[in-house]
Amino acid sequence: HSRKNTLRGLHGDFETWKLINCVYGKFYLVVADNRKDSPTYKEWQAFKKEKGFDNPDPIKAGLAYQEYFRSSATNDFKYGDDMQGYKCPVTSHLRRANPRDYMDPLNDINDDNPNATTQLNNRRRLLRRGLPYGSSDFGQSDDKAEQGIIFIVICASIFRQFEFVQQQWIQYGSDFHAGNDTCPLIGNHTKHKNHIIPSHPDSDEKPYIMSTLKNFVETRGGDYFFIPSISALRMMAMGTIDPT
Repeated sequence: HSRKNTLRGLHGDFETWKLINCVYGKFYLVVADNRKDSPTYKEWQAFKKEKGFDNPDPIKAGLAYQEYFRSSATNDFKYGDDMQGYKCPVTSHLRRANPRDYMDPLNDINDDNPNATTQLNNRRRLLRRGLPYGSSDFGQSDDKAEQGIIFIVICASIFRQFEFVQQQWIQYGSDFHAGNDTCPLIGNHTKHKNHIIPSHPDSDEKPYIMSTLKNFVETRGGDYFFIPSISALRMMAMGTIDPT
């Protein structure tokens, strides 16, 4: 602020948290391939497309879990060269939560753009962390299990960042040319239940259509908080300002 008598260094961040219960039983029921003429009939499709572009496995063989997900290889990719979603579905949770360069105004839905940038996406950047709760035995999970995450987000503007992503990218499909389809993982599927995994025209595979999506997560609670800056906390401790 440039106004007279305004205290400096008091800018802070906003934090949101949500207690999200995951309904695993419904999730595994839907993601199974239910096409009787398919060679993968009744097989799980959970990682069919929600994986690295060129790596056929969600976790590289011989590489420890923590080492793999902390490496730059898991985060060094864009979507401008996959506008049709053949490598990763356009309306997948992965792309909705962080579209990266997909929102470049120079992008063409019918043509790839390897030079796409992330300027528009940077306006919605979020610092997010998930703290899991419940049993770690996923083999015993069902709809009655109390399992999920405490989802924490830190941002500069709750309205322009957290709420925008939650509503515009997770619940709506317009920005991803997906009509009324919502996020297949955490979207509200009370009314719209479809998710399409496209197949490349040069391949012999048919598009995979999930048409019976259910609500896989349930929000049990949440709240918004303000986090003062380090300078503000120091001034509170010194008694320079009254936090009330």
